[in-house]
This record gives sequence, structure tokens and C-alpha cells, in this order.
Amino acid sequence: MSLVARDVMQRDIHTVPPTMSLVDLERTFCEAGQSGFPVVAEGERLVGVVSRTDIVRKLVVEQSYAEYESHYYWDVSAPDIPDPSLEEIGIQVGRRLEGMCVEDVMSHAPITVTGDTAIRAIANTLIGRNIHRLPVVEGGALVGILTSTDLVRLIAEGQLG
Repeated sequence: MSLVARDVMQRDIHTVPPTMSLVDLERTFCEAGQSGFPVVAEGERLVGVVSRTDIVRKLVVEQSYAEYESHYYWDVSAPDIPDPSLEEIGIQVGRRLEGMCVEDVMSHAPITVTGDTAIRAIANTLIGRNIHRLPVVEGGALVGILTSTDLVRLIAEGQLG
């Protein structure tokens, strides 16, 4: 018999709400020793997935925008106006990120699987989509999660060949 998601999924799921601030999210990442969480609203309804990668991606976008915006308004005919320093741009970006919440950075259309999904299909999805976690849903409710670390653990324990 082949293993399926419900055989190995984590049932004790740490979730976060979409309204959580990014500061609180980072604290939660550290406390839980995890790098991503399912995002749930109204009980068990999955509305997204958030990871540290999502925050870094948003940071890069915000920094690029801040650099572009400051250059866009810079009058090249007036060479005595200094280009903003990276520190000044970083301060602008930091202020903007302080006001953001999970909903602003999360993946809004998470890829999910059901409890009947074969482990091989899960592994192919993780690799093919370059993601590290897959929420398991049944009837629209979040019932578990499988991560790339879970699959590595199965291999180490000899449950997958």
C-alpha cells in the first residue's frame, strides 16, 4: 500500500491570521522554529500560506520601488541634488513594512492537496512548484500540512524508497 497525505501529515498545525503584523509574524517564526504557516480566517478556512520567502520577496519589491521612485523624481538637470543613500531608502522601506500584515505578503491562492493524495504526487508538486509546504484540506477545512522536511524524514526512517 502506498502512503498518502493523511498517513503522514502533521495534524497539529500552527496557523496565523491574515491580520497579524509582519513584526508579530517574524516573532512567531522564531518561537515556532518554522519558516512558513498556513493562513486561516474564520476558524479553519484556509485563505493563504505565508513564508519568510514571501517577506523577502516583498522587501525586494519595496526596495526596488523606493529606488525607482526616488530616481524618478530626481531632476537630472540639477546635479547638486544628492541621490538618496541606501540607508535612506532602507528607512523608507522599513517604515512601509512596519505597517503591513500577513495578508499583504502571503500567497493568496495556496496549492493544496487532499488526504488521499499520494506521497509521490506531493513530492512532485513540491519540486515542480518550488515550494516547501502543502496544506491538506478536506471539505474546504485545513486538516493537516506536509512539508519537504516531512518527506525527508520518511526517507531517513526507511518508509520511502
